[in-house]
Amino acid sequence: MFSRVGRTTFYHFTTKINNLKEAEEIKKTILGKKMMQKKVLKNITHYNDCWFRNCFYQQLVAAYGAFGIPADYVVCNYTIDLDFNEDTQVLDIHEHEILSDSEFNALTGVCQKRVRFQDVVKQLCTAIRAGNPVILGADSFYLPSKIQYYNQKHAPHYLLIYGFDLKRKTFTVGENDGIAIFHFTEKEIPFEVIEQTYHSFEERFASPDSAVQLEIAKKCPLYLRADAMNKLKKDFCERNYIQYASFYRMLLEKSWTVEELSSWSEFAVKYTNFFRILMKQCSYMFGEPKKLNVLADIWHNALSALEIFKEAINLGQPELMNSERSEKITQDMEEKLKMLNRLRAMSMRMVV
Repeated sequence: MFSRVGRTTFYHFTTKINNLKEAEEIKKTILGKKMMQKKVLKNITHYNDCWFRNCFYQQLVAAYGAFGIPADYVVCNYTIDLDFNEDTQVLDIHEHEILSDSEFNALTGVCQKRVRFQDVVKQLCTAIRAGNPVILGADSFYLPSKIQYYNQKHAPHYLLIYGFDLKRKTFTVGENDGIAIFHFTEKEIPFEVIEQTYHSFEERFASPDSAVQLEIAKKCPLYLRADAMNKLKKDFCERNYIQYASFYRMLLEKSWTVEELSSWSEFAVKYTNFFRILMKQCSYMFGEPKKLNVLADIWHNALSALEIFKEAINLGQPELMNSERSEKITQDMEEKLKMLNRLRAMSMRMVV
Protein backbone atom coordinates (compact mmCIF):
# COMPACT_ATOMS: atom_id res chain seq x y z
CA MET A 1 0.00 0.00 0.00
CA PHE A 2 1.02 3.62 -0.58
CA SER A 3 2.32 5.75 2.30
CA ARG A 4 0.63 9.11 2.92
CA VAL A 5 3.37 10.83 0.92
CA GLY A 6 3.04 8.23 -1.80
CA ARG A 7 -0.72 8.66 -1.93
CA THR A 8 -0.37 12.43 -2.18
CA THR A 9 2.20 12.11 -4.99
CA PHE A 10 -0.03 9.63 -6.83
CA TYR A 11 -3.04 11.95 -6.42
CA HIS A 12 -1.17 14.92 -7.90
CA PHE A 13 0.14 12.74 -10.71
CA THR A 14 -3.30 11.39 -11.69
CA THR A 15 -4.84 14.85 -11.33
CA LYS A 16 -2.19 16.22 -13.70
CA ILE A 17 -2.90 13.43 -16.18
CA ASN A 18 -6.64 14.11 -16.04
CA ASN A 19 -6.07 17.84 -16.43
CA LEU A 20 -3.83 17.18 -19.45
CA LYS A 21 -6.51 14.99 -21.02
CA GLU A 22 -9.12 17.66 -20.37
CA ALA A 23 -6.84 20.32 -21.83
CA GLU A 24 -6.26 18.17 -24.90
CA GLU A 25 -9.99 17.73 -25.38
CA ILE A 26 -10.53 21.47 -25.05
CA LYS A 27 -7.72 22.07 -27.55
CA LYS A 28 -9.29 19.65 -30.02
CA THR A 29 -12.66 21.34 -29.62
CA ILE A 30 -11.16 24.80 -30.18
CA LEU A 31 -9.19 23.61 -33.20
CA GLY A 32 -12.26 21.82 -34.53
CA LYS A 33 -14.29 25.00 -34.31
CA LYS A 34 -11.54 26.95 -36.05
CA MET A 35 -11.35 24.35 -38.81
CA MET A 36 -15.11 24.55 -39.30
CA GLN A 37 -15.03 28.29 -39.90
CA LYS A 38 -14.77 27.33 -43.56
CA LYS A 39 -15.62 24.19 -45.50
CA VAL A 40 -16.12 23.35 -49.17
CA LEU A 41 -17.23 19.88 -50.21
CA LYS A 42 -14.92 18.09 -52.64
CA ASN A 43 -15.63 16.32 -55.94
CA ILE A 44 -18.32 18.78 -57.07
CA THR A 45 -18.06 18.97 -60.87
CA HIS A 46 -20.59 21.25 -62.52
CA TYR A 47 -22.42 19.52 -65.35
CA ASN A 48 -22.07 21.40 -68.64
CA ASP A 49 -22.15 18.55 -71.17
CA CYS A 50 -25.73 19.42 -72.14
CA TRP A 51 -28.82 21.08 -70.71
CA PHE A 52 -30.43 18.42 -68.50
CA ARG A 53 -34.18 18.94 -67.99
CA ASN A 54 -34.07 22.16 -65.88
CA CYS A 55 -31.79 23.95 -63.42
CA PHE A 56 -32.85 21.72 -60.49
CA TYR A 57 -31.70 18.55 -62.28
CA GLN A 58 -28.62 20.30 -63.64
CA GLN A 59 -27.62 20.98 -60.02
CA LEU A 60 -28.65 17.46 -58.95
CA VAL A 61 -26.09 15.90 -61.29
CA ALA A 62 -23.30 17.96 -59.70
CA ALA A 63 -24.55 17.29 -56.15
CA TYR A 64 -24.21 13.51 -56.54
CA GLY A 65 -20.55 14.09 -57.40
CA ALA A 66 -19.91 14.93 -53.73
CA PHE A 67 -20.48 11.21 -53.05
CA GLY A 68 -18.45 9.98 -56.04
CA ILE A 69 -21.56 9.13 -58.10
CA PRO A 70 -21.01 9.45 -61.90
CA ALA A 71 -23.09 12.06 -63.69
CA ASP A 72 -24.24 9.34 -66.10
CA TYR A 73 -26.25 7.61 -63.35
CA VAL A 74 -28.47 10.68 -62.94
CA VAL A 75 -28.65 11.49 -66.66
CA CYS A 76 -29.56 7.92 -67.68
CA ASN A 77 -32.39 7.74 -65.14
CA TYR A 78 -34.70 9.84 -67.32
CA THR A 79 -36.85 9.40 -70.38
CA ILE A 80 -39.83 10.76 -72.31
CA ASP A 81 -42.52 8.34 -73.55
CA LEU A 82 -44.78 9.38 -76.43
CA ASP A 83 -48.03 7.87 -77.68
CA PHE A 84 -49.76 9.44 -80.68
CA ASN A 85 -53.39 8.42 -81.26
CA GLU A 86 -53.95 8.74 -85.01
CA ASP A 87 -57.75 8.62 -84.62
CA THR A 88 -58.01 11.47 -82.11
CA GLN A 89 -54.78 13.19 -83.22
CA VAL A 90 -53.82 13.50 -79.56
CA LEU A 91 -50.22 13.09 -78.39
CA ASP A 92 -49.78 11.72 -74.86
CA ILE A 93 -46.46 12.70 -73.25
CA HIS A 94 -45.00 11.07 -70.15
CA GLU A 95 -41.75 12.53 -68.81
CA HIS A 96 -40.35 10.50 -65.93
CA GLU A 97 -37.48 8.77 -64.13
CA ILE A 98 -36.88 5.13 -65.03
CA LEU A 99 -36.05 3.96 -61.51
CA SER A 100 -38.18 4.55 -58.43
CA ASP A 101 -36.70 6.63 -55.60
CA SER A 102 -35.85 3.51 -53.58
CA GLU A 103 -34.22 1.84 -56.61
CA PHE A 104 -32.12 4.91 -57.35
CA ASN A 105 -31.11 5.10 -53.67
CA ALA A 106 -29.96 1.47 -53.91
CA LEU A 107 -27.99 2.19 -57.09
CA THR A 108 -26.20 5.26 -55.72
CA GLY A 109 -26.17 4.70 -51.96
CA VAL A 110 -27.43 8.29 -51.64
CA CYS A 111 -30.91 9.60 -50.86
CA GLN A 112 -32.64 12.92 -51.45
CA LYS A 113 -34.26 14.48 -48.39
CA ARG A 114 -36.79 17.30 -48.81
CA VAL A 115 -36.36 19.84 -46.03
CA ARG A 116 -37.63 23.25 -44.90
CA PHE A 117 -35.23 25.87 -43.53
CA GLN A 118 -36.08 28.44 -40.85
CA ASP A 119 -32.57 29.52 -39.84
CA VAL A 120 -31.18 29.23 -43.36
CA VAL A 121 -27.52 30.03 -42.64
CA LYS A 122 -27.26 27.81 -39.57
CA GLN A 123 -29.02 24.83 -41.17
CA LEU A 124 -27.07 25.06 -44.42
CA CYS A 125 -23.75 25.19 -42.53
CA THR A 126 -24.82 22.18 -40.45
CA ALA A 127 -25.64 20.21 -43.60
CA ILE A 128 -22.31 21.06 -45.24
CA ARG A 129 -20.37 20.19 -42.07
CA ALA A 130 -22.00 16.75 -42.28
CA GLY A 131 -20.87 16.42 -45.91
CA ASN A 132 -24.35 16.94 -47.39
CA PRO A 133 -24.80 19.34 -50.34
CA VAL A 134 -28.14 21.14 -50.63
CA ILE A 135 -30.09 22.15 -53.73
CA LEU A 136 -31.84 25.34 -52.67
CA GLY A 137 -34.81 27.08 -54.25
CA ALA A 138 -34.04 30.71 -55.09
CA ASP A 139 -35.93 33.71 -56.42
CA SER A 140 -33.98 35.10 -59.40
CA PHE A 141 -35.11 38.62 -58.48
CA TYR A 142 -32.38 38.74 -55.79
CA LEU A 143 -29.56 37.10 -57.76
CA PRO A 144 -27.16 39.46 -59.60
CA SER A 145 -26.08 36.58 -61.87
CA LYS A 146 -29.63 36.36 -63.30
CA ILE A 147 -29.25 39.55 -65.30
CA GLN A 148 -32.64 39.40 -67.02
CA TYR A 149 -34.45 38.99 -63.68
CA TYR A 150 -32.32 40.80 -61.09
CA ASN A 151 -34.40 43.55 -59.43
CA GLN A 152 -36.85 43.27 -62.34
CA LYS A 153 -38.84 40.04 -62.26
CA HIS A 154 -39.51 37.17 -59.85
CA ALA A 155 -38.73 33.71 -61.25
CA PRO A 156 -37.93 30.31 -59.68
CA HIS A 157 -34.36 29.07 -59.82
CA TYR A 158 -32.11 26.57 -57.99
CA LEU A 159 -28.65 26.88 -56.47
CA LEU A 160 -26.31 24.13 -55.32
CA ILE A 161 -24.93 25.00 -51.87
CA TYR A 162 -21.77 23.06 -51.00
CA GLY A 163 -19.49 25.33 -49.00
CA PHE A 164 -19.40 28.18 -46.49
CA ASP A 165 -16.99 30.74 -45.05
CA LEU A 166 -18.08 32.16 -41.68
CA LYS A 167 -15.40 34.85 -41.70
CA ARG A 168 -16.44 36.23 -45.09
CA LYS A 169 -20.10 35.32 -44.50
CA THR A 170 -20.46 33.68 -47.89
CA PHE A 171 -21.69 30.38 -49.30
CA THR A 172 -19.93 28.50 -52.08
CA VAL A 173 -22.54 27.68 -54.69
CA GLY A 174 -22.99 26.19 -58.13
CA GLU A 175 -24.67 28.74 -60.37
CA ASN A 176 -25.17 29.63 -64.01
CA ASP A 177 -22.51 32.09 -65.10
CA GLY A 178 -25.16 34.36 -66.64
CA ILE A 179 -23.57 34.15 -70.08
CA ALA A 180 -24.48 30.76 -71.58
CA ILE A 181 -27.82 29.03 -70.98
CA PHE A 182 -26.29 26.02 -69.32
CA HIS A 183 -22.79 26.91 -68.23
CA PHE A 184 -22.59 26.35 -64.47
CA THR A 185 -19.62 27.35 -62.37
CA GLU A 186 -18.51 27.98 -58.78
CA LYS A 187 -19.46 31.28 -57.16
CA GLU A 188 -19.63 32.86 -53.72
CA ILE A 189 -22.88 34.46 -52.56
CA PRO A 190 -23.32 36.42 -49.28
CA PHE A 191 -25.35 34.86 -46.47
CA GLU A 192 -27.96 37.63 -46.54
CA VAL A 193 -28.61 37.16 -50.27
CA ILE A 194 -29.13 33.41 -49.80
CA GLU A 195 -31.58 34.08 -46.95
CA GLN A 196 -33.48 36.64 -48.99
CA THR A 197 -33.69 34.65 -52.19
CA TYR A 198 -34.70 31.41 -50.40
CA HIS A 199 -37.46 32.97 -48.28
CA SER A 200 -38.85 34.75 -51.34
CA PHE A 201 -38.85 31.45 -53.24
CA GLU A 202 -40.74 29.80 -50.35
CA GLU A 203 -43.27 32.62 -50.32
CA ARG A 204 -43.88 32.91 -54.06
CA PHE A 205 -43.20 29.45 -55.53
CA ALA A 206 -44.39 26.89 -52.98
CA SER A 207 -42.70 23.64 -54.00
CA PRO A 208 -41.82 20.32 -52.34
CA ASP A 209 -38.35 20.83 -53.80
CA SER A 210 -37.68 24.21 -52.15
CA ALA A 211 -34.70 22.59 -50.43
CA VAL A 212 -33.33 19.12 -51.16
CA GLN A 213 -30.47 17.73 -49.10
CA LEU A 214 -28.41 14.78 -50.35
CA GLU A 215 -27.09 12.36 -47.74
CA ILE A 216 -25.86 8.79 -47.39
CA ALA A 217 -28.77 6.33 -47.62
CA LYS A 218 -29.34 3.40 -45.33
CA LYS A 219 -27.33 0.34 -46.29
CA CYS A 220 -29.11 -2.14 -48.54
CA PRO A 221 -28.15 -5.54 -49.98
CA LEU A 222 -25.74 -5.41 -52.92
CA TYR A 223 -28.15 -7.38 -55.11
CA LEU A 224 -30.59 -4.42 -55.01
CA ARG A 225 -27.89 -2.23 -56.57
CA ALA A 226 -27.33 -4.82 -59.30
CA ASP A 227 -31.10 -5.11 -59.86
CA ALA A 228 -31.39 -1.33 -60.28
CA MET A 229 -28.58 -1.18 -62.83
CA ASN A 230 -30.05 -4.12 -64.77
CA LYS A 231 -33.46 -2.42 -64.85
CA LEU A 232 -31.82 0.72 -66.24
CA LYS A 233 -30.00 -1.23 -68.96
CA LYS A 234 -33.11 -3.25 -69.80
CA ASP A 235 -35.11 -0.08 -70.39
CA PHE A 236 -32.63 1.15 -72.99
CA CYS A 237 -32.39 -2.27 -74.64
CA GLU A 238 -36.16 -2.87 -74.87
CA ARG A 239 -37.30 0.67 -75.66
CA ASN A 240 -39.20 1.27 -78.90
CA TYR A 241 -37.25 4.22 -80.31
CA ILE A 242 -39.62 4.79 -83.24
CA GLN A 243 -42.01 6.44 -80.76
CA TYR A 244 -39.76 9.50 -80.81
CA ALA A 245 -40.93 10.42 -84.31
CA SER A 246 -44.54 10.76 -83.08
CA PHE A 247 -44.22 14.45 -82.26
CA TYR A 248 -42.91 15.31 -85.72
CA ARG A 249 -45.49 13.09 -87.43
CA MET A 250 -48.22 14.98 -85.54
CA LEU A 251 -46.77 18.35 -86.60
CA LEU A 252 -46.63 17.15 -90.20
CA GLU A 253 -50.14 15.69 -90.52
CA LYS A 254 -52.27 18.23 -88.65
CA SER A 255 -53.44 21.62 -89.90
CA TRP A 256 -52.29 24.38 -87.57
CA THR A 257 -52.99 27.96 -86.62
CA VAL A 258 -50.13 30.08 -85.27
CA GLU A 259 -51.78 30.08 -81.84
CA GLU A 260 -52.09 26.30 -81.78
CA LEU A 261 -48.52 25.86 -82.91
CA SER A 262 -47.24 28.37 -80.36
CA SER A 263 -48.77 26.33 -77.54
CA TRP A 264 -46.18 23.62 -78.32
CA SER A 265 -43.18 25.99 -78.28
CA GLU A 266 -41.82 25.09 -74.84
CA PHE A 267 -42.13 21.37 -75.45
CA ALA A 268 -40.58 21.65 -78.93
CA VAL A 269 -37.40 23.15 -77.45
CA LYS A 270 -37.30 20.65 -74.57
CA TYR A 271 -37.91 17.73 -76.91
CA THR A 272 -35.18 18.80 -79.31
CA ASN A 273 -32.75 18.89 -76.39
CA PHE A 274 -33.94 15.43 -75.34
CA PHE A 275 -32.13 13.94 -78.36
CA ARG A 276 -28.89 15.48 -77.11
CA ILE A 277 -29.54 13.87 -73.72
CA LEU A 278 -30.34 10.57 -75.46
CA MET A 279 -26.93 10.68 -77.12
CA LYS A 280 -25.24 11.08 -73.72
CA GLN A 281 -27.34 8.23 -72.30
CA CYS A 282 -26.62 5.78 -75.10
CA SER A 283 -22.95 6.72 -75.08
CA TYR A 284 -22.78 5.49 -71.48
CA MET A 285 -25.15 2.51 -71.86
CA PHE A 286 -23.86 1.13 -75.16
CA GLY A 287 -20.77 3.07 -76.20
CA GLU A 288 -21.11 1.75 -79.76
CA PRO A 289 -19.96 4.19 -82.50
CA LYS A 290 -22.62 2.99 -84.94
CA LYS A 291 -25.45 3.80 -82.51
CA LEU A 292 -23.94 7.16 -81.66
CA ASN A 293 -23.59 8.10 -85.33
CA VAL A 294 -27.28 7.29 -85.90
CA LEU A 295 -28.26 9.34 -82.85
CA ALA A 296 -26.16 12.28 -84.07
CA ASP A 297 -28.13 12.20 -87.35
CA ILE A 298 -31.42 12.08 -85.45
CA TRP A 299 -30.40 15.05 -83.30
CA HIS A 300 -29.51 16.96 -86.47
CA ASN A 301 -32.99 16.18 -87.82
CA ALA A 302 -34.57 17.41 -84.59
CA LEU A 303 -32.63 20.69 -84.83
CA SER A 304 -33.78 21.14 -88.45
CA ALA A 305 -37.39 20.44 -87.46
CA LEU A 306 -37.13 23.02 -84.66
CA GLU A 307 -35.85 25.58 -87.16
CA ILE A 308 -38.93 25.04 -89.35
CA PHE A 309 -41.17 25.17 -86.28
CA LYS A 310 -39.77 28.58 -85.24
CA GLU A 311 -40.00 29.93 -88.80
CA ALA A 312 -43.66 28.87 -89.02
CA ILE A 313 -44.47 30.87 -85.88
CA ASN A 314 -42.25 33.90 -86.52
CA LEU A 315 -43.40 34.29 -90.13
CA GLY A 316 -47.02 33.53 -89.30
CA GLN A 317 -46.98 30.62 -91.77
CA PRO A 318 -48.06 27.48 -89.86
CA GLU A 319 -48.44 25.64 -93.18
CA LEU A 320 -44.63 25.31 -93.22
CA MET A 321 -45.11 22.37 -90.85
CA ASN A 322 -46.84 20.51 -93.71
CA SER A 323 -44.16 21.32 -96.30
CA GLU A 324 -42.09 18.85 -98.33
CA ARG A 325 -39.01 19.83 -96.34
CA SER A 326 -40.77 18.98 -93.08
CA GLU A 327 -41.99 15.67 -94.52
CA LYS A 328 -38.50 14.74 -95.67
CA ILE A 329 -37.04 15.44 -92.21
CA THR A 330 -39.76 13.40 -90.51
CA GLN A 331 -39.31 10.43 -92.86
CA ASP A 332 -35.54 10.49 -92.46
CA MET A 333 -35.92 10.58 -88.68
CA GLU A 334 -38.31 7.61 -88.78
CA GLU A 335 -35.84 5.59 -90.83
CA LYS A 336 -32.99 6.42 -88.45
CA LEU A 337 -35.12 5.48 -85.42
CA LYS A 338 -36.02 2.14 -87.07
CA MET A 339 -32.30 1.56 -87.54
CA LEU A 340 -31.77 2.34 -83.86
CA ASN A 341 -34.41 -0.27 -83.01
CA ARG A 342 -32.50 -2.85 -85.04
CA LEU A 343 -29.25 -1.96 -83.28
CA ARG A 344 -31.14 -2.12 -79.97
CA ALA A 345 -32.22 -5.70 -80.78
CA MET A 346 -28.56 -6.64 -81.25
CA SER A 347 -27.75 -5.18 -77.83
CA MET A 348 -30.57 -7.18 -76.25
CA ARG A 349 -29.00 -10.41 -77.42
CA MET A 350 -25.72 -9.34 -75.81
CA VAL A 351 -27.27 -8.46 -72.44
CA VAL A 352 -27.18 -11.32 -69.92
